[in-house]
Formats: sequence, C-alpha cells, structure tokens
Amino acid sequence: MTVTITFKPAQALFYRSIAYCNISCCEKRLSLSLDGVGKGPKAEVLPTWKDIGDVFIDELVTENITITNGG
Repeated sequence: MTVTITFKPAQALFYRSIAYCNISCCEKRLSLSLDGVGKGPKAEVLPTWKDIGDVFIDELVTENITITNGG
C-alpha cells in the first residue's frame, strides 16, 4: 500500500493535524499525527552577481535581473 500526502501551506506557519486511517484488520481506526512548517517568502535574485563595468556619473546603465520567490 502506498499513501501520498501533499503539503501545500497557505502561509508561513506551523501546521499540526491528525489523520485517521481505517485499516480492514483493526477494529479501531489508527491515528496519524501530521506536522509541517510552511516556508515564508524567500527572494532569489538571478544572476547572483553581474559586472556592469565602469559607470560614469551621468551615464544611464540598464540591466535586467530576475527575482523569484523560492519560498
């Protein structure tokens, strides 16, 4: 028997719940304690380092970076 549990928290909180399993050979259902911690926002900047060379005071330099939420 394979059981798959997916945890997709809505917020960065500590979650605790109890699931009950009905087993055909047992009179009482078995309890399964589930604990999980949701990850909060975690900004990841790509690329992590970029050399823009020499920049003069009145020069406009434009670079594109990507910020993703890894949380």
